[in-house]
Amino acid sequence: MFKRKLYLRNVVKTVACLAITSMLFLACSKDDMDSISDDIHDIIPEAISEVFREFMPVYSGTTPPDISGEYLCTPYIRKISSILAEKPDYVGDDLYFAFEKAKNGKYSYSEKRKNSLDGSDGASVTVVGEGNWFTAYYTTSGLFGGFQNKRATIISGELTPEGISDFHFAYIMFNKTPIVPANTFSVHIDGDGLAERNNWTSK
Repeated sequence: MFKRKLYLRNVVKTVACLAITSMLFLACSKDDMDSISDDIHDIIPEAISEVFREFMPVYSGTTPPDISGEYLCTPYIRKISSILAEKPDYVGDDLYFAFEKAKNGKYSYSEKRKNSLDGSDGASVTVVGEGNWFTAYYTTSGLFGGFQNKRATIISGELTPEGISDFHFAYIMFNKTPIVPANTFSVHIDGDGLAERNNWTSK
């Protein structure tokens, strides 16, 4: 009962902040925000960073690893959602995703879902971090829940030879659809803690 009350308190707090900002979020402290490049501020305002800090790590730094590659998140598990009807621990379709690095140092992003038409592509992905720890920020457009939408996405984790350890994936939906209100977010994890490398684009 205590955990349920705590969960509801966090959700109410989150929804209230989203209503005020109706934008995006970040899980860094103010000092971390000051150290992150201006283009990330364009994607993720500082205003609701206090909310998101509770649910996933977000790293800063200017020496992130090269995250180029293809990955598979399975099982894809919901950790938290600002939509009350979306309960934690829900297992969704497997998430296949890939990063490709361009000559200008920016990354492009693509994804697809197992057993689903959902998918998206994003350009101008920014990556921050230090050592093997990183956070990637970007916006994507595509099919989500079967409806066209635009969202902002954050991926955090530790790059390893096997894939991305301590994998966290979060998004906020910009537009309202018949099944998802505007400016709502969800945080997901890999059930075994590792989004493994997977050459899914060549299959």
